[in-house]
Formats: sequence, structure tokens, C-alpha cells
Amino acid sequence: MTFRLLFVGDVVGSARCSAALDLVPKLREELRLDAAVANAENSAPGGRGITKESGSALLSVVDFLTLGNHTFDAEGHEEFLEREERVVRPANFGGSLPGRGWGVFEAGGVTVGVTKRARPDLRRPGSLGAGSAGR
Repeated sequence: MTFRLLFVGDVVGSARCSAALDLVPKLREELRLDAAVANAENSAPGGRGITKESGSALLSVVDFLTLGNHTFDAEGHEEFLEREERVVRPANFGGSLPGRGWGVFEAGGVTVGVTKRARPDLRRPGSLGAGSAGR
């Protein structure tokens, strides 16, 4: 059995979100992909953090999103991260932060597990961005 997975690296800002929205469907067809995952921690219009809008747009073309230490830099991410099961923040970030540290999706007859871990030095207070103050 062959399983073809595309992982799109850091999608930064509106221009790269637009590029991903254009290119991923074409790559799915051309490469006969079974699944696609993208890193969206910088997908907000300003290029840092994730918003409901940037995350939802990317989820229209990929199956799952991973996040990192910049995730919490944009306002309005909390409800999206709590509600959307196809998005994972780093598993080694504190449990009080919104979102999940791992997730599972089905694609091409395969169950795919997704998790993300951040470097320990990125877990320090203040390294999570302005939107995470007080957490």
C-alpha cells in the first residue's frame, strides 16, 4: 500500500496562505496525494499567530494543521483552537493553553496520528507571544 502525504512548512501571512490555497489542490491532483498537513502557526494576516479565518481557510485544502510557539501571537485564536479537532499545538506546551497536543484523522483508508513538539527553549514564559500573556 502506498500512502502519499504532503507536509507544507510554515505558512506565513496572507500571501503564503493564498499560495497554499492555490497550490495544494493542484498538488493533490498532480501527485495523487492521500493527505496534506500544513504548519499554520504564522498564518495570521500579520505573519504571526493563527486566526479562525486563516486556520479555516487552510483547512479547506489540507486535512490537518500543526502549530508552534507563535500560535498565540494573534488575537481570537482561543475558540478556534478549542473547537477545531484538526489542529494541534505543541504537545509539550502547558495544558492550560487552548487546543490539543495530538490528533487523528482518516485519509486514503489510513488512520494518521499527528503531534507536534516544540524545542524546550521555546516553552519559556514570554516565548509564546503577546497573545499568551498571563498564561
